[in-house]
Amino acid sequence: MNTELACGTTAVIALVFAGRLFVANVGDSRALLCRTDSDGVLRVIELSADHTLKNEDELLRLLQLGLDVEELKKKQRLGNLNVTRCLGNYSVKGAYRELEDLAPAVSEPITAEPEIHGGIPIDSSCQ
Repeated sequence: MNTELACGTTAVIALVFAGRLFVANVGDSRALLCRTDSDGVLRVIELSADHTLKNEDELLRLLQLGLDVEELKKKQRLGNLNVTRCLGNYSVKGAYRELEDLAPAVSEPITAEPEIHGGIPIDSSCQ
């Protein structure tokens, strides 16, 4: 396998615009917001979801593409990946039809399209 084509990464990006926080992620990189509540307790709020075979939304997306999600869950891998979204890694994305578990998909099962959450108000309680 060409290692240059098999390399990929996950990513998370945050944007603060007009006093609001927007977060986009691909893969299992996480975004967390620390916010002090009204009692002065610092709380951690998860702002992103891991794109893995443990994520029900991702399993549904893969099922809708025609994949056997029960078999994928047993293997806990998609080709050489344990994430369902990533940047790069052409050997699994562009060449997915060459992989037995991914070949039945009607379109690319591994995507670089981020999941976006946003509009979270940011104030002095946020860190």
